[in-house]
Amino acid sequence: MCGGLCRITGKEIYHYKNHPIKWVRLTGVVIAIDDFNGRRVYSLDDSSGVCIECSCALPVTPDPLPSHSIVPVRSIEPVNGNRRDAQKSEPPPDPNLPLESIDIGTVVKVKGGISMFWGQKRIEIKRVQILGSTDEEVRCWDEVGVFLRDVVGRAWILSEEEQRKCRRRWEREQRKALKEKNAEKGVKRMVEMEKMKGQESAKRSTALDSAASRVVRRLVEMERAEQEEKQKEKEKEREREREERMKRRHAYTEKEIERRNEKKHSSKSSKEKLKEKEKERTGNTNASKINIPTVAMSRIAGKYDALGL
Repeated sequence: MCGGLCRITGKEIYHYKNHPIKWVRLTGVVIAIDDFNGRRVYSLDDSSGVCIECSCALPVTPDPLPSHSIVPVRSIEPVNGNRRDAQKSEPPPDPNLPLESIDIGTVVKVKGGISMFWGQKRIEIKRVQILGSTDEEVRCWDEVGVFLRDVVGRAWILSEEEQRKCRRRWEREQRKALKEKNAEKGVKRMVEMEKMKGQESAKRSTALDSAASRVVRRLVEMERAEQEEKQKEKEKEREREREERMKRRHAYTEKEIERRNEKKHSSKSSKEKLKEKEKERTGNTNASKINIPTVAMSRIAGKYDALGL
């Protein structure tokens, strides 16, 4: 039944000769019934040489025992890498399934999907029909044969036009899924924003009591900052005035030094001039002093010559 099927990873869809197969229909005799862990499993012999398990969820029935007498039993977990399949949420039982009417030896026609349990394929029952006669069973066999010969037995090949249609359809579905995903994200974002707004409003309401004190504190800080700025400006003005006074003082001292130097030079030059004049005058007087005795001596010598001395 399932030997030629190829499973798509992550999906309960199989392929047989390129045909996608999601549902399977079986006709056979029930040879065993097992109930465990809230499910019922029918072993079905469809004359293919392998007994196939078909399972469904059991309806929940009230337990007559008191709650204190119930001993919890740990369920057996699969060990061959099928824990994920075993932990899937079980679908609710279909009330239209005639589970109570099916017994060992009953011929049934089962329709369902393929699932994995402990590395084995089995059928998840969706519909069950009890066949009351052999004619109905033979009719089902004929339908299966015709379906296998005319549909499944031929390879399913898509033309280029069908491929383009399928590709466009797939792109539309992808765009639609993306839009839905973006819409969900937008809704979540709006919900988060509303929560944030609610939190902010709550914080704002709690902060209103201390808002006045914060404002007053801010005003005091601003006044203090203004006073500090004014004080700094005054200090800067005083520093500028001090520097200007020092500059003026330095300029005055430099001018005074220059003036005194010039005065010294002028006094020195005047003194030197006076000294030169004095020297000249003294020089003339010395010459006259030297010349006067000579004249006198010459006169005396003349007198002595006249006297014959």
